[in-house]
Amino acid sequence: MHLNTLVILSLPLQRLIRSSLSDELLSTILNKSDLAIVSPFSKNEDFIKSVACSPIKHFDAPISGSSSKFLKVITYAASFFRVRGYWFRHRKKIPYYWANRYVNFNSTNSHYQFKFLSRFFLDLIVWLGYWDFTWRFLDNLYGNIRYSCKELIDFANKYDEVILIQSASWGFQDAALAYYARKKNWRTIFLPYTTDQLLCNGHLYARYNVVCPQGKLETSWAIDFHRITSDRIIEIPSCHLNSLSKQSRTQNLKSENYLDKKIILYAGISANYFPESYEVEVVNYLADLMQSIFADKWTIIYRPVIDSRDALLRLNKGLKKSSNIIIELPSPASIGLDKFEKSNNQLEQQKLIERLQEVDILIMSLSTSMALEAAILNIPVISYAPISKDFLAKRSSGLMFHNNQMIDLMSVPIAFDFDQLKELFLTISSNKEYSQEIARKILKDWYDPTNLDYPHLFEKAIFTQGRG
Repeated sequence: MHLNTLVILSLPLQRLIRSSLSDELLSTILNKSDLAIVSPFSKNEDFIKSVACSPIKHFDAPISGSSSKFLKVITYAASFFRVRGYWFRHRKKIPYYWANRYVNFNSTNSHYQFKFLSRFFLDLIVWLGYWDFTWRFLDNLYGNIRYSCKELIDFANKYDEVILIQSASWGFQDAALAYYARKKNWRTIFLPYTTDQLLCNGHLYARYNVVCPQGKLETSWAIDFHRITSDRIIEIPSCHLNSLSKQSRTQNLKSENYLDKKIILYAGISANYFPESYEVEVVNYLADLMQSIFADKWTIIYRPVIDSRDALLRLNKGLKKSSNIIIELPSPASIGLDKFEKSNNQLEQQKLIERLQEVDILIMSLSTSMALEAAILNIPVISYAPISKDFLAKRSSGLMFHNNQMIDLMSVPIAFDFDQLKELFLTISSNKEYSQEIARKILKDWYDPTNLDYPHLFEKAIFTQGRG
């Protein structure tokens, strides 16, 4: 054992590998403790080889200890109060989530999860979730029955101190680990990934000893939404963004094939939030616009988020037949969830940089964290948000914006229709200073290039801050 301290790193999703398994974080941990990684792919040989470091132990994700109907009801109640209660508490600050509290986001038809009388009853009791102790009481009540990860707990019990690091504020795995952290009095650290973990995912799973926002915007959410005191906050910029920034300086810019072309990258999102038909429509519109301005000297790289071959066939059928439109599927490193697909993270990152360096403008459906990856390479971003269209209108999508700004990416210009999209595209294309200003403003909220002493930041956050 290493100093009789164990760090447990929760890795519920493949896409967390590029940040949670960064060299900066791993080296800091292994210098002062042993390390156990908990993931759904703990027995996947390709994953284990990708973290080829002998002191690291791998453990399966927790499993459910019971499937009784009563337990399912209590489980739903705890989740309801944790998430919907949080939305109720902050309904004036994040009205979009409160307005959609019963929408079934797994259905593109925007059907409600419950009938009217059920929704009416739930609205009568949702105020109980205003405080985080309500869901926590329920979770503590049945946690010993619901959660099971005996092998990990037996291993952790051998250590004098256990430190849990989490990056996600949702999902069974992190709910279970947070329960054991409360029960066993582990030290807890929150290193959020993406742009929504401190914004809209509910009351936090733990009363973390230290929370590490990525930038000043997340810091404000930690304080305003979760009442985290300043002595428990250490800002740590994204290791992934920093790696992109450093690596981009060593790689070439546009390839010769694209030097004399205008390149748009259109980043799609899940059809649960933005219909495929809308993306096909806007890509086709952009193709016509580019053709009218640049003749054949243009390319649109379309990166849809799809999960089946049928979806890809639908997109190919709907898009204009043009060699200037390229469909490029995101890598598992970018969107991988609880299934591990073999990939070379360093190679994937090189490919991402090479692709972004060829791009003149990133246009995205509503909002995606790829905006930050573009901004770190000084690429301007536009959000396409046709909130008056039926699907988005039904979901009150206009509430996602305040004073024509997104709450998570406040500096991204927004096009609510094709006319505004054309205007923004032409302005950005003709005004290099404005283009660069967009990227700078986006990063200002999320990434501080003067605060990159990762060994010091991680050591302080994980091992020393708040010790008294």
